Amino acid sequence: MAAGGGGSWKVAYADFVTAMMALFMVLWLTSQDQKIKEAIERAFRHPYHAFENKSAGLLPNETVQHVKASQGNFDSISAIELMMLRQMNQKLLESLSQDPLIQENEDVFELQITDEGVLLRIFDKPNTPIFEADSTEFTQYGTWVLGSLAWVLERMDKFDVDLSGHTEQGPGGPSQADAPWAISIDRAKAARSLLVQRGLGSKRIARISGYGDTKPMSQHPPTSEANRRIEVLMRIKKS
Repeated sequence: MAAGGGGSWKVAYADFVTAMMALFMVLWLTSQDQKIKEAIERAFRHPYHAFENKSAGLLPNETVQHVKASQGNFDSISAIELMMLRQMNQKLLESLSQDPLIQENEDVFELQITDEGVLLRIFDKPNTPIFEADSTEFTQYGTWVLGSLAWVLERMDKFDVDLSGHTEQGPGGPSQADAPWAISIDRAKAARSLLVQRGLGSKRIARISGYGDTKPMSQHPPTSEANRRIEVLMRIKKS
């Protein structure tokens, strides 16, 4: 045998192992459900936007499974997307909670991960109103809250934003008049204007809605003032 030729089998064996690993990966990918395939495709198309820091990877871990079990049905989103939503939820919570003015009244907002995205509710409470009474004008406090939110959202460019306005039901039951609808949509529009004014790109806001008194909070009676709120839904961009 020629000198130096004894290692050629090692190179051939390494090539064989590499080929087997590639075959294994192809077989594994083809066996996954469509959502995981789509997530992997996005990872290759946009390698620098596919993962957040501390991502758990392609396979859901125990924490992800716990979130699925405790917070709703997430069959419509992949494990990667769910991790992105959880991280965004944490970033929002940390950013808003660290603001000294907001920290004094943390119950003004509520964060929830849903199967559509991260839902932020901003409440118009009597003791900490974000709007002037029966108006679409923001209070000084409301301007501060929305301005802080704009600063945070602008730095999370992987998400689109939907805005919706809600109000409470009058004492006479569900309203047939235009007033609840009008003020809910006008307040959502006012929220959009303020967010854009404070730096959030206008193209990031995909939808504005007003629901009047038709979607009360589940834990409050329809007539409760707790139903006066602006909802900000942050959805992962699909393209």
